[in-house]
Amino acid sequence: MSEPLNALGALVRPFRIVLAALVALLATATPSVAAPTGGSGGPLTDRTFQTFTGAGYTAQHHLYAGGIDTSRPVGLLVYADGTGEYGFENPSAGYALGGVDGVVAVAKRNNMVLLVPSSPNRACQCWERGDPTGYADHLAALIESVHGRYDIDRDRVWLSGYSSGAQLTTRFLFPRHPELLTGGGTIVIGGGGAPAVAADAFPASLRADVHMHWDTGALDTDTNGSAPGGLNSLSGPYGAEVGEAWYADRGFQTSHEHPAGVGHARNGQFGTIIEGVLDRHATPIAGFEPAAGPQPWEHTVTPTRVGVTVSVSVPSNTTRTTLRVSASPFGSQTGFYTYRTTSGDVVPLSLTRSLAPDRTYHYQLETGTDRTVVASGTFRTLP
Repeated sequence: MSEPLNALGALVRPFRIVLAALVALLATATPSVAAPTGGSGGPLTDRTFQTFTGAGYTAQHHLYAGGIDTSRPVGLLVYADGTGEYGFENPSAGYALGGVDGVVAVAKRNNMVLLVPSSPNRACQCWERGDPTGYADHLAALIESVHGRYDIDRDRVWLSGYSSGAQLTTRFLFPRHPELLTGGGTIVIGGGGAPAVAADAFPASLRADVHMHWDTGALDTDTNGSAPGGLNSLSGPYGAEVGEAWYADRGFQTSHEHPAGVGHARNGQFGTIIEGVLDRHATPIAGFEPAAGPQPWEHTVTPTRVGVTVSVSVPSNTTRTTLRVSASPFGSQTGFYTYRTTSGDVVPLSLTRSLAPDRTYHYQLETGTDRTVVASGTFRTLP
């Protein structure tokens, strides 16, 4: 009887080995779902100019959590501004954060807490000069503190930035702290070079589940006068093309856009760019419909040779409406202004003779003393 039993054992042992290998293969092939952070106690409000100390630095930040639906998975969007941090210093301006298509509105539409940090380097208000690894450590500590206060879905964490903030994201923050992401990804605008720190030990699961996107204008080079001083955010040694190639060579999912005719200035475009990437690459929430954002105010634009009239349907109880016009994309908020106080009517806001013939101008409509942007666009004066 011993020989049949031995023969059966000889058959069973290889079967067990094959079964164990199959189980291990299935476990490896099945994408893991990251556990939420489990944070709690964070207020569902919008708070600006908050102070945080971590990793040896103290700096301010904005945190937007008003209107978040905690019954659904909650994501986290981080946006680091460029040198000078105009968007951070003017959070309600349509330059970056404010307005119907600003970064704040985009985060809310996607059920994401928005964190907007400021650099600890107040001399240049930038991220890549001074102690960039220390600034990255500070921001990583700040992000972890947000994880501790809100139950964030780790697969829906996105790191974004512009110019200096783009360099922070791909050269220092992500390569130094890959643990911040399990899914989600990065969205960098106007730059985003290869890592400046040791960064080769990325887990295979991270490379498979994280998406990295670059958006840098085709004219964002130092050869066309778009950025005096030698900045080349597209093809320079620390530029977007080098950064994307480095990460793609290591197996990350990457994509890019290099819009024709566009230089380094991306004023008023950040929210639209970020939302486009989220629409294409963010993990959808089952059964969740993005919240409808505020709608632009209805208006018509009628240019003349040297002026323009914007007829605005102003909601009731509006105390002030502003038309702002500039020959350049809005950043410093310079330009021509006209102010009106109204109480719910169609109001013509006019500039009668301040403009040049046959020229393209940018305009935006703002409301209230905090200059919330409620509509924007371009027009061309008559020849």
